[in-house]
Formats: sequence, C-alpha cells, structure tokens
Amino acid sequence: QVVYGHDECHDKEAPQRLQLSSQLPTDSTMVWGKVTEALLAGDLNVANREKLKVEDEQRALRVKEAEQKVQWTPKWFKKKKNGEWTTKLDEAEKYIEENMRASSSIDA
Repeated sequence: QVVYGHDECHDKEAPQRLQLSSQLPTDSTMVWGKVTEALLAGDLNVANREKLKVEDEQRALRVKEAEQKVQWTPKWFKKKKNGEWTTKLDEAEKYIEENMRASSSIDA
C-alpha cells in the first residue's frame, strides 16, 4: 500500500512497487514497514516501539561501522559541490525498471 500525505497526489497514479522478495533489507519499506503498519492501524504505541527499534538498530550499525572504519557511501544519492544532496535518478530508475521487469516475469 502506498500512502500519500499531500492532497495534490490524489490525482496521480500510484507508483509501482518492487515485490518484497526483490527488496533489500535496507529498503525503507523493509526497515519502516512495521512502523507504517502500526500507524495505518492507528496504534501509536506499537508505532513508537517499532520506530525506537529501527533507530536503535541504526545507531548500533553506525557504531559498528565507526569501529571497523567503514565509510558508508550512499547508493542512490550524491553530494553536490554546494553541499546539498541530490538523487542519482538515472541509476535509480534503471535499477527499478530492471527489478520491476524481473519481478513481473517471476510473478507471471
């Protein structure tokens, strides 16, 4: 289910989503899925508990990366010379297109 928070999105077609089996464990749908489900169900206690779990896991990962001197490089974003972040849109669209094609041929 795709959730929008802006009225102007109501007239737009919902974006296609990769099958869950095609998504990486770091995909936002996988990471934040339980939080989203709880919010949609109106259960703020569960949503908060699941959000705290995600945040704790991310903090622990950052500590581990720092200890191992691992430098994280964003896959789909790049920093511009002015310090602002922008998407690597061409690469992301190509990845999504390839995986949507692969998912639809497996599901057919």
